[in-house]
Amino acid sequence: MMPTKENSLEENVLPFETDYLPDFVLKKAVVELNETSENKVQMLESLKELASDLEKIADFIFEDDFLRVFLRYSKYNISKAFAQLRNFVHFRRKYDWLFESIPEEYFVTKKSTEFFSVLPYRDSHGCTLVLLELGK
Repeated sequence: MMPTKENSLEENVLPFETDYLPDFVLKKAVVELNETSENKVQMLESLKELASDLEKIADFIFEDDFLRVFLRYSKYNISKAFAQLRNFVHFRRKYDWLFESIPEEYFVTKKSTEFFSVLPYRDSHGCTLVLLELGK
């Protein structure tokens, strides 16, 4: 059966909220980030060891998924990942007010927030889609 535009579009559309990584994202991680199963385990353990002192200072727990963000950003380079983590901890301690939650009512009651909408799906690359309605 020949794929139609509708079929290919449906296959490429991802939900906004997801609790898994699609196969194409995992393949891309191996190619672009050097994220092999051995690297994931070994580098995560190394970063955990380095971060153990920061964890005590920062007064919050570094979960595996959180640390993996820094590893992926640095393409599994431990020294770069640790430097970024250290910068994050410093920034969070200095500007802790930026990490406070914004009440949901704010987005409903403020005029300045009426011109954009976050769409319920992601594009074929997994990016969040935001609709800007500038004429509103």
